Amino acid sequence: MKLIKKFYILSLLTLVFFPVLLRADKIKIDSDSMRILRRGEIIEFTGNVKVTSPEMTATAERATMAQGGEVVTAEGNVELYYSSGAWDFSGWGEKLVFDRGQGYMNIQQDVKVIYQPGITATTTVVFADNAEVNFSDGRQEGRFEGNVIAVRGNVKVTAGLAHYDREREVFTFTDDPVAYSDMEQAYTKYKGERIVFSLVVEEVSMRGNAVTRIKIKDVPGM
Repeated sequence: MKLIKKFYILSLLTLVFFPVLLRADKIKIDSDSMRILRRGEIIEFTGNVKVTSPEMTATAERATMAQGGEVVTAEGNVELYYSSGAWDFSGWGEKLVFDRGQGYMNIQQDVKVIYQPGITATTTVVFADNAEVNFSDGRQEGRFEGNVIAVRGNVKVTAGLAHYDREREVFTFTDDPVAYSDMEQAYTKYKGERIVFSLVVEEVSMRGNAVTRIKIKDVPGM
C-alpha cells in the first residue's frame, strides 16, 4: 500500500514539475505541466506548449487535446508551420483548432498567414480576423473572414471575405473588395463585386460593377 502511494505521489510531482511529452497517434505535445480531466477525455497542457504532427508544428501558451488526440486546441500567442508537401504556410493568431479527423484547422483573432512559394515564386501574406484551412478529401482550400488584407508583390487587396484555392493558386475576394496596385508610373485602384487574383499568371480581374481609377505619378525632370 505504501509503495502504491509513493508511486502515485511521484507521478503527480512528475506531471507538475517536469516537462510533459505525450503522444496520441501521430501527435506529440510537450509542455511544462498537464492535467487529465473527465477520465482522460480531455487533457490540458500549460506552459511552453509545443504541438507536433507529421504535417504541423505549433507553439502556444496552453492547449487541450480531446477525442483521443483527433482535436487539439491551442491558445495564447499561437505560431504554426504547416507542410503537407504540396502546401506550405506559416501562421500566427491567438487561437488554433486543429481537427485531424475532419481535416481542417481554424486560426482565430488577429490572424496572419504567409504562403510559401509553390508554383509561383512570390510570397503571399494574408491578414484577417479569422482563417480556416481545409485539407480533407484531397481539398486544399483556405477561407479568411473579417478585415481581410492580402499582399503580394506590389498588389494589395482588402475585403470582408476571401477564398483561396491552393490547387489552382487563385484568391477570390468578396464583401466589398478593393484592389490596389503600385506600379512604377501610376497608382491604380480597382473595385468590383468580386475580385479574382490568379497567382500563377499574376492577373487581377474584377467581376460585377467594375470600377478602375488610375493616378499617374509625378515623374522627376518632366
